[in-house]
Amino acid sequence: MMKRILLIFSAVIMTTSAAGQDLEISVAPTVNFPVYKALEGGAGHNPGTGFSITFGYLAAQKQFIAWTIGLGYHFVRIKTDPMFNGVYDPLPYTESCSLISFSIGAVSNLRNNFFIAFGPAMDLQLNQKGQRTIERQTGLGFSLSGGKNISLDNNLGLRIRPEIRSHNLIPFQGWDYPLRLLVAGLNIGLIF
Repeated sequence: MMKRILLIFSAVIMTTSAAGQDLEISVAPTVNFPVYKALEGGAGHNPGTGFSITFGYLAAQKQFIAWTIGLGYHFVRIKTDPMFNGVYDPLPYTESCSLISFSIGAVSNLRNNFFIAFGPAMDLQLNQKGQRTIERQTGLGFSLSGGKNISLDNNLGLRIRPEIRSHNLIPFQGWDYPLRLLVAGLNIGLIF
């Protein structure tokens, strides 16, 4: 079974490389910022850490403008410091959630293997742990990144791209809580 999987994976890599296309597998440490949607006040929120894993496909890499699709898993965490309510001072706590993200976008290839990528993303929240002050992040978001491709071999490269992603700009359900997530990360990945 493992030999078949390796054979299929090798065939996909050779086919996409011959057609000037890329497959990417990347990981990124992230910093997650809670952002108020509309109102002011409430508990204080501090950035938290997380990570993401992304699988991407880039069509027609050598053109000035190309399109890309991606599938990612994101684990996000934020720290909340509740307000003093006059009776007792609640302890700070951490909220975390996991997201699956499907994105489609455009990539503008610049000189010297630099690029800019942007486009919408559809996020589906899988779960949430801790007390809840952030909104469910299921909805449409937006991603903006730029970076550099570094060739390691004929069919292998390294892609480094800082990325900013805003989740839940357009929610798939009503708003219950005042926060959405803004995530900044440094994606480092292999391209085939």
